[in-house]
Amino acid sequence: MGRQLRSFAAGFVGGALVGAASALLFAPRPGQQVRERLRERTRTLQEQAQTVVGEMRSRSQELLTRAQAVVESAAETAGQRVQEIGQRVRPQQPPAAEMPSPAVTFPPAEQPSASAPGN
Repeated sequence: MGRQLRSFAAGFVGGALVGAASALLFAPRPGQQVRERLRERTRTLQEQAQTVVGEMRSRSQELLTRAQAVVESAAETAGQRVQEIGQRVRPQQPPAAEMPSPAVTFPPAEQPSASAPGN
């Protein structure tokens, strides 16, 4: 029984020491210290946020510039391709004044006469 009592006492003392250390580490600070820490932390977070916003603004501007260059290049290339295709198609179609007359001619439509049967 003495052994169990010593084991219990050792556990009790060890637990008390850990509890006291935890209480000292996690004990609330006075209000002034808490407010000062909050101000410091708020300033730090504001500075970090401003840095991130600045980086995002810079990156978005770079992306916008690149996108504009790509769109302008694509538009220029598309315009060139349209002109090339237009030049290929136009020579194949002669102007209307130069179009040949049809090889087959049709007789004028006959007018039915008043004496035609069936009237």
